[in-house]
Amino acid sequence: MEAHEGKTLGGIMSKEKEKMEIITLNLSGAFKAPSRQRTESAMRSIRAAVLKRFKVSEVKVDSQINEALWRRSRSFPPRALTVQIRVEDDVAYVERPSEQD
Repeated sequence: MEAHEGKTLGGIMSKEKEKMEIITLNLSGAFKAPSRQRTESAMRSIRAAVLKRFKVSEVKVDSQINEALWRRSRSFPPRALTVQIRVEDDVAYVERPSEQD
């Protein structure tokens, strides 16, 4: 069997080096944490979801995502957040989706 471009074979990524995807992450699990730890919990769940979905070694979160989480203080993070994830060389970059009309 041969690996097709953009697909995996036996869990090994093909020769495609860059992958981009826009997903909505559910952050409502952060509300199970104590009120003063909810935003930190939301950030941990973003990192965990990206690690699990893309199987990368490192996740880098853009400052705009951080500002969106902290906008309503540490006790009230958003329940869901739409993000754009770009994977390059086993590193995932989490950013706000670019607005294209």
